[in-house]
Amino acid sequence: MIYWRVRDDGEAVPVDRTSVPEPLRERIRADLSAAGIDPDAEREPL
Repeated sequence: MIYWRVRDDGEAVPVDRTSVPEPLRERIRADLSAAGIDPDAEREPL
């Protein structure tokens, strides 16, 4: 899983997973599960 943010200039850049708030990460894991994707995939390193 790669997390991105959009800079002020409009460019999307990857961010470190540890900088993503835990409530957002929990929501993403729930969405993955609802889509039939193993939610542990969110924690896998690239």
